[in-house]
Amino acid sequence: MSDGNQSLAEAVDAIVRKSRISTVATVAVFVLLASVFTVLSMQVSKKQSELAALQNDISQSTKTRDDLQAQIDKLRQDQDQLVAETREKTAEAVQDRLVKTLAASQIAFVSRPSLALAIQKVASETVASGAGRTVYIQYANPEAKPAMVQLQQALSNAGFVAPGIELVARGRLAKQGGNAVRYFWQDDDALAKSLAGTVTETLSKICPKLAPMTVADKATPTRNARPSLPLEVWIVDGC
Repeated sequence: MSDGNQSLAEAVDAIVRKSRISTVATVAVFVLLASVFTVLSMQVSKKQSELAALQNDISQSTKTRDDLQAQIDKLRQDQDQLVAETREKTAEAVQDRLVKTLAASQIAFVSRPSLALAIQKVASETVASGAGRTVYIQYANPEAKPAMVQLQQALSNAGFVAPGIELVARGRLAKQGGNAVRYFWQDDDALAKSLAGTVTETLSKICPKLAPMTVADKATPTRNARPSLPLEVWIVDGC
């Protein structure tokens, strides 16, 4: 074989070897990419499963929260119903006691119309006094809790039912206005104003910078013999 032919053969062999090496490298790259894709697919699938489980947990938590809120609303409704029934029975008891007292004293000069007016006056004063009425206390300053506890005790001493105090975000209360007493029946206007006076008298001794209390009328036209709704005390500024 001549030198020219030998050189040509060697060149062809070199090209073939390089081609084989390039093919092997390409196959290796494809295998590596396939492996990486498989791993990524498994990780994505795992994350999707975790996300689905998290969404399910969130749904369960939301359902539990809604169930608890429904139970709280039902308990408040039952409490208000019980308070209303207690007030009615108290008014009836006052009327019966007054009639019996007058009869025992044999006050002959009291006419029937006057007796009826006297009974009505006593019953009205009893209902307007706040005896047995529910009041919810809401406040915005976490440091004001001791003052709210004293207010709760003062309202209880005044005959109200103050079942608890609630810390509420300032923005939520301020959005509805400043310090206020809110009521929901027109018949409770006088009682709401009296309650505002009690709140001011109690807190002004503890919180010198207490902002003035207002009475927020959220009332419907008439009570229509429905159970009395609770009143609300909102303390936003100055305490």
